[in-house]
Amino acid sequence: VVKAFNDDKPYDEFLIQQIAGDLLPHASNGERVENLAATGYLALGARVLAEPDVQKMEMDIIDEQIDSLGKAFLGMTFGCCRCHDHKFDPVPTADYYALAAIFKSTKSLSEEKMGAIKFWYEHSLATPEQLEAKKKHDALVAAQNSKLKQLTTQLRNQLKTELHGNAARYLAAAVTLPADAKFSEVEKVAKAEQLRPRYLLTCRQYLARSVDHPFFKKWHELASQGKKAAVLAHYSPLFAQALAATAKEKTPAKPTEPTLAAAHEALNDIAGFLAIPDKDANAFDGEMLAGVEQMQNEVMKIERQAPDPPALMGVKDGSISKSLPIHIRGSYLTLGKAIDRGFPEVMRASLNSKPVLPSKQSGRLELARWMASSEHPLTARVMVNRLWRWHFGAGLVKTTDNFGPLGEKPPHPELPDWLARRFIESGWSVKDMHRMMMKSATYQMASAHPSAGQPSSGADPLLVDPENRLLWRANLQRLEAEQIRDAMLAVGGTLSLEMGGKTVPLRNREFVFNHTSKDRTQYETPRRALY
Repeated sequence: VVKAFNDDKPYDEFLIQQIAGDLLPHASNGERVENLAATGYLALGARVLAEPDVQKMEMDIIDEQIDSLGKAFLGMTFGCCRCHDHKFDPVPTADYYALAAIFKSTKSLSEEKMGAIKFWYEHSLATPEQLEAKKKHDALVAAQNSKLKQLTTQLRNQLKTELHGNAARYLAAAVTLPADAKFSEVEKVAKAEQLRPRYLLTCRQYLARSVDHPFFKKWHELASQGKKAAVLAHYSPLFAQALAATAKEKTPAKPTEPTLAAAHEALNDIAGFLAIPDKDANAFDGEMLAGVEQMQNEVMKIERQAPDPPALMGVKDGSISKSLPIHIRGSYLTLGKAIDRGFPEVMRASLNSKPVLPSKQSGRLELARWMASSEHPLTARVMVNRLWRWHFGAGLVKTTDNFGPLGEKPPHPELPDWLARRFIESGWSVKDMHRMMMKSATYQMASAHPSAGQPSSGADPLLVDPENRLLWRANLQRLEAEQIRDAMLAVGGTLSLEMGGKTVPLRNREFVFNHTSKDRTQYETPRRALY
């Protein structure tokens, strides 16, 4: 975007690239990359990529794309029409879903994901060598993760065998502990009995919660009398027989004898008195945990060395939807009449014929060319109004994103029309419009008028137009925060004028903030801000 404005790329070409750069022909790889990079406009935006309802998320993304496109380029608030006809603008719900069908045919999400988190689509710029290096590294990571899984599986099996073999001893040791025992108390008993403290604590806490459990009724009876040896004598043979009954089977089944079945169930209950937590850090201790953590650190070290092939956020055509049903009240669960792909009728030059869209493409290129047409009633007007706002502090139409009935009407209705025509005649040159506005007498006015508030034979402009809507003087404007920041860096001699390239010191798709230990939300860079 910065390069496009610096090079004074014609605005109509700029607009087409932003919406359909991936569909444009290219004469060189540099032109291809530039076209693809421009489609990042449709990839950026406020999105809930962890939305579990994928169909809803897809329609939310389409809604954000339509809303952004409408406000940025056309000065129209299309977002209202997702659920109902626009209350003020002449845009029915059917027009919204005609546009939505175009973006429904556009792929905005990648097939890759991280758990429930989806990723935006990316155009790869990687060379064959970079792809091969990435493939080899991924295979290495997969192999290391496989070793780690094998290790944890082996250790869990060992731990399970150990706990089951000492199950009666854990129950007996628990007799000596109060129901609300502190971990320091548990550690002393566990050390004396040569048991694992965290599982002895789990055992005691479980027993405190399971007063009415039939299998542990005998434990509560004996524990109330402090009969530790009796607990050991009662439960040892039960567990031994239950384990022996299933020891020779590859897939141990529950014994048929009721008492042994109860013992088997107690041992294998995933939330039982010797439950092994899913998280390794909670399941293992001592040497076991040290071995797992060492291998986890090795895997993380290898992952940090992963190649980061260049890629561009963007979109491309997906499965083509020639029509899309109206979503009643915006819900994909309640569908209405199917609407063919198309453009808002109120802006079409002719209402007698519908736009012809290709059967094998989304229609984004045709939409972009229609929007960038010199005959379009809004595109040029909206852009010159933004240019005017940047120079004068307020647009001729103050509501720069809303040219509808709720937007403010310009005090000089002919001026936006004249500026729009000049803009188109100049070849959609943004720099020409900058020069024309800044060389105008209106821009060069002082912020004070000699007759304002003074006795005069003529009308006092301060009384006639106190808000300066008719532009009889220059408006005082505050510097924006970015301008103040850049000025301070420039005075200090640290402002960098470098442009392009990567500005965020993170790997692709790396979390900036993870709600726990990582927080990279720092923007301490000497590079110029955008304003």
